[in-house]
Amino acid sequence: MKASERLNRSARRSLQGLVCGLLCAASGLLSACSEAQSAYDTTHQAAFIYRRVATNPALLSSLGGFGIYCKVWYEGGQLHFQNNVRTAATDNLDAAAGNKPYIAISGFIVGKGPDALYAFDRACPNCASADLINHALDFTAVEATTVQCSRCKRIYDLDLGGLPVGGEKGIKLFRYHIDTDGLNNLHIYN
Repeated sequence: MKASERLNRSARRSLQGLVCGLLCAASGLLSACSEAQSAYDTTHQAAFIYRRVATNPALLSSLGGFGIYCKVWYEGGQLHFQNNVRTAATDNLDAAAGNKPYIAISGFIVGKGPDALYAFDRACPNCASADLINHALDFTAVEATTVQCSRCKRIYDLDLGGLPVGGEKGIKLFRYHIDTDGLNNLHIYN
């Protein structure tokens, strides 16, 4: 894909996010959403400190580029990172000093949306809340800013703060606080 095509896609995403946000605000949907569910989840424990962002291209690009999101999960003694433009990396949680703790339902999805830096739990919130099933979300396609649960088939838009945009009605993604120094340190918590 040429750089101009990527720029055009990024511009389209920006415009789509702006239009969706304006339409929702005009119709009062945003206030209804915020009344029904707060911005940050406070019912689930979440903690992650990662001190090697600069050496991790999958995570680094998601913190600096609009519309790029990175899945983070722990499996087999390794931290796994994969973003929606298919850059991937792994790291040993114990080898990197200061990378603990790691507490999540199913991992994290981290990225820069149109108005904020986001950290969501990777678990489908509707399956986790209704059925106590931990089911990880995956990107719907390359360069997509949506994730889907393969169990309940709900689709969530990351650029819209994790709102469900496909499938049955439901709650939005569990969102956590995120801090970064812009260089090497990432801290996710609630």
